[in-house]
Amino acid sequence: MTVTDALSRPVPGVEVSFAVATGGGSLSAAHVSTDPQGHASATLTLGTAAGTNTVDVSAAGITDQVVFTATAAAAAPAALTIVSGDPQTLAAGDTSQPLAVFVADAFGNAVGGATVTYAVSGSGAVSSTSPLTDEFGHAQVTFRATATSTDTVSASVGGVAAPVTFHATVHAAAASQLVIVSGNNQTGAAGDSLALPLVVAVEDSFGNGVAGVTVTFADTLGGGSVTPGSAMTDAQGHAQTGLVLGTTLGSNKATATAAGLTGSPLMFSGTTIAGAPATISRVSGNSQTGTAGSALGSPFVVLVTDANNNPVSGTMVTFAVTGGGGSMSVSPATTDAAGHASSTL
Repeated sequence: MTVTDALSRPVPGVEVSFAVATGGGSLSAAHVSTDPQGHASATLTLGTAAGTNTVDVSAAGITDQVVFTATAAAAAPAALTIVSGDPQTLAAGDTSQPLAVFVADAFGNAVGGATVTYAVSGSGAVSSTSPLTDEFGHAQVTFRATATSTDTVSASVGGVAAPVTFHATVHAAAASQLVIVSGNNQTGAAGDSLALPLVVAVEDSFGNGVAGVTVTFADTLGGGSVTPGSAMTDAQGHAQTGLVLGTTLGSNKATATAAGLTGSPLMFSGTTIAGAPATISRVSGNSQTGTAGSALGSPFVVLVTDANNNPVSGTMVTFAVTGGGGSMSVSPATTDAAGHASSTL
């Protein structure tokens, strides 16, 4: 500052007092005498709090006072902390609560305009990967995922060595659809259990398995049976039953039902074929009369069936002469689709 007399001439040797009024800063000198040009000066080191710093200046014998004003801005980012949003649990497809952080300088002042980088480890995504902090040092994003998972989201800022980490657990949304997993279109022997269970999945609209949903199973064609008749979905959203085929050859069908779901009821198809050969019986050709050395007029015909009296095809039947010295036209003979085999004596 400059001290002058009434005629605006510089006055040397006047003691000038400098005093910090606000802001908590410090001065290089509190009392300075004016030089030949009437000047006196002191240097202000700003306080550690962001905001206005003021210095009052007075001189001996002068009633007027001079006030200097300076503004302390936040320094470079030095600290990063989580404000809110950790941890969280949410359904697939939902938007999380904000993942909020606070950026401060080494003195704890809020740093505005700093770029915060968010990065997801997992299947989800954030609403922004590089938001700026506001005037209060805050930045935030939201998180969303459509697959069930446990994800982490890191937030980092230049100048701060250690990032902060948010944790989000994503569970299945509400049950939406019923789908076949496995076990459809099997083939098995009459009266036997199919080799593989009938498995369905209850899923949300994103294909995630939903646990704890009851699925009802029923045999609807072919005379078979299912066990169990109902099952609750497991952690993967799966429910299953076993199907015992009916004793009649042909199609077997079973349904899986979960009330209110798209795709329900589902239809499983199975094919019943004959089981292992169990019995052989005469069909025709017995007790014929013929000329010695000549073939009989009709063949001997037999029927091969399984334990449920279904005809068995593809079975080798041996015809053997046990008395009289004759011979058979064919032996062995293979049963046809009707379970018949024949040979002429």
